This record gives sequence, C-alpha cells and structure tokens, in this order.
Amino acid sequence: MEEYVSLKDRDPAICLSHDLDNLRPTPQMHLKQLVTQRRALLNRDPNEFFESLETLLEFNNDVAGRKGCSTVFIASKTKSSSRFTRAKQWLLDPTYEAQDPALGAFIELIRETGSTVGIHGSFYSLRERTLAAERMALERRIGSKIVCGRQHWLHLPSKMSMEHIHNSGLKVDSTLGWNGNVGFRCGFSKPFPLTLPNNQVLWEVPLLLMDGPLFDDMRLDTEGVVKRSQQLLKEVKKRGGCVSIDWHERAACPDYNWFEAYRRIVTWAKEQGFRFLSIAEAVQEYQ
Repeated sequence: MEEYVSLKDRDPAICLSHDLDNLRPTPQMHLKQLVTQRRALLNRDPNEFFESLETLLEFNNDVAGRKGCSTVFIASKTKSSSRFTRAKQWLLDPTYEAQDPALGAFIELIRETGSTVGIHGSFYSLRERTLAAERMALERRIGSKIVCGRQHWLHLPSKMSMEHIHNSGLKVDSTLGWNGNVGFRCGFSKPFPLTLPNNQVLWEVPLLLMDGPLFDDMRLDTEGVVKRSQQLLKEVKKRGGCVSIDWHERAACPDYNWFEAYRRIVTWAKEQGFRFLSIAEAVQEYQ
C-alpha cells in the first residue's frame, strides 16, 4: 500500500507553462505592444518566437533535471460565423490555426523537449461552444489526446464556463488566474476539484503568476517581478502547494526581456525545494 503523505508535508511544486499565442511577429502583436509598452519594433526576425520558446523549454528541463516538466498551450481557433465577431477575433485571438504549416516546427520542439500539449481555447470558444472542435483539430495535428486546457486571456464568459470546458472533453483546466494581476484568484495554492452538475469533476491547477500582468499591467521592472513572485511562492511553500506559472512564447525575445525574471524566479524556487511538474502530473499527484 502506498504511504499516505499529507498535502501540507509535500515538497512544493510549480507547473512551468507557456501559452503559444503567436508563431511569428504579427500586426496585432505590434499594436498590443504599442499600447502596453509604448513601443513597437517592426523589423523583427520571423524565427524569434521559436527561438524564445526553445530557450524557455530547454531551461525548464535543465533546472528540473529531466524532460517532461513543461506544458505548452497551443491555440486551434475556429472562425465565428459572425463578421463582427470575426473582426474582434482578428485583434483578440492567437494569430494562427492548427493547420498553419509553421506550427509544425513548434510541435517538433515540444516533442523533443518532452513537453505536454494543452489546448489554448480561443477567446470566444466557450460563448460559441467551439472548444471541443478546437481540441479535436489540435489532436489531429499533434497525433495524441489532449486532456488539459487554458482559455486565451483567461476568458470565462459565464457561470457555465467550467461546465462547458468539461463537456468539451477536458479533464484538467488552468485558467483560474488573474488577467491583469497575480495571486490566488480562488484562494487555493494547490490543484483542486471543481464539482459540476451530474457529479462531474474538472480538476483545476491554479495559475499564480503570468508575465504580461506583471510587466505590462502592474508595470514592474525585473527586480519588482522577482520580488513579488517570491513573496507569493513563499505562501505556496508554506502549504506544500502546487501552482502554475505562465511565461509566453515571446518572453525570451530581447525586446520583451522577460526571461531574466523567469530564470531568477525558477532558479530561486529550485533552491527553496520546489519541484517542477507538468500540469497533468500535478493533478495525478494531488488527486
């Protein structure tokens, strides 16, 4: 019989996750960068996002001492039948589809690093009930089943959102975080089950930290991001918890310069005794 270990006595853990919003620099991204950072660099290397994600995933494996600790959420958006909604999708959604030929190199990178793929549900996927179709299209592209997801912009449009996620064929979610802030959105510092109608269960891995809110919304510099992140992770450590953190595919690009904070946060966490798990591994352990 397996020995029981109380959650409080567990070594804390972090799920290192990355949302793949862009395969290459796009006009939408330049526009957002102009709004959030008051600058836009138009002459950019089209391969820089691939190289940035490669830096992140290889660093994750190095610090964890193994492959398989990372989760990458890949988009597979569907176009709305409404022209008005499609116009908003152009601005809000990830800028590629599952069929995009350029996605192949990213998928191969994810395989080579042993990372897990989750579905990055598009902004309107819950309102228009397209998440299941998005999941299936991505499964066909990568050739394996997908059980976890995170909604783009952490967008949950109604009180039925979590039920819609479950009914789309997902068993695990990691959307519950702050889009514009950081911290414990539901007061949980470890994976927990959401009980849905008909006694269905969706497991949630809480999202504690995300690069955009820290740098763009909270306007913190690298030192401020590291300090705030360490404060929150100390609370996770006290409780033997496990949370997800999210740095996007572009984080290691020079003009974003978000990787240094990430490197320092994760290195510090390792020194503090944190383990590094994929989101699927975290749920399996905390169940």
